[in-house]
Amino acid sequence: MSNELTVQKTQLLVPSTMKEALDMASMMQGSALVPEKIRNNPAEIFMTIQLGLSVGLNPIQSLQNIAVINNKPTLWGDAMAAVCKAHPKWDGMLETFDEETMTATCEVRRKGDSNSVWTFSREDAKSAGLWNRKGPWTQYTKRMLQMRARGFALRDAFPDALQGIISREEAEDYQSQEPRDITPKSSGGVFPFTEAINTICVCQTLEELQDYFISIWKDLSAYRNTDGFNNVMAAKDKKKEELSANHPPVIPQPEVEEATIVEDSPELKDCIKSLKKAKKQGFLEDCWEENHLRWEDMLGPSEYPKLENEFQVLKTPQTGE
Repeated sequence: MSNELTVQKTQLLVPSTMKEALDMASMMQGSALVPEKIRNNPAEIFMTIQLGLSVGLNPIQSLQNIAVINNKPTLWGDAMAAVCKAHPKWDGMLETFDEETMTATCEVRRKGDSNSVWTFSREDAKSAGLWNRKGPWTQYTKRMLQMRARGFALRDAFPDALQGIISREEAEDYQSQEPRDITPKSSGGVFPFTEAINTICVCQTLEELQDYFISIWKDLSAYRNTDGFNNVMAAKDKKKEELSANHPPVIPQPEVEEATIVEDSPELKDCIKSLKKAKKQGFLEDCWEENHLRWEDMLGPSEYPKLENEFQVLKTPQTGE
């Protein structure tokens, strides 16, 4: 019998739905393998995993190699190279270092395209105010020069693989500079998606969740069809499902046969009209299942709860029916 140790790679668990991703983030949050800055923060873990998946990293690789510097996602230099090497048009990389001039050179080759060649020297570092800066630039000077040349070359050769992500080593050198914000502005400035998800996760009642969602809807709606908007909506739906399971909503009984809605928007009136028509034709619940997500998006948090209540009223058998 051989005592040789063998190593087998097994398939890692990768979330395939929004719910699975949120559950994974919640389960991982207390692990010592999660970086301390985002530990016990499911929203940050969720966003880190999502970003990693978008460039081909599995959840564990994402947590170990992605960091947010100046509110921008970054990758360690070695991870940037790994992402690019997985690209089907990768054709190799050559790195050299000139000790005399203290110049790092990186050449990245992409199939069917010209080579991307970048250098970063001692003079470049001096011009950028990096030379003799305390920290990595004095402790690991050659490595820092190499990472700068590598980062520029990889980004020029494989912008489709990196999707605008820069190296962590480069981003940390920009910490004293004012970051350039390219996020679309809403009436209240840049929308705090992570803060919104965190607040939603700690809501204790459906009423609290609804009140908070109404308060952010005006600014949030400016980001429709973006990942941030979709992530907040998914977190809200998941929390609503949890709270509904623990505290089923009380359905008020109408004083008349059909609830009367006054001073509502034309869109809400049209939705209620469709529900009433569907009830008369015998397919009320089918109509609701097919349309309620679209209606929720159209009406927003101020009027959609009214439509939900009207649906519950119409679904409840009335005396004499």
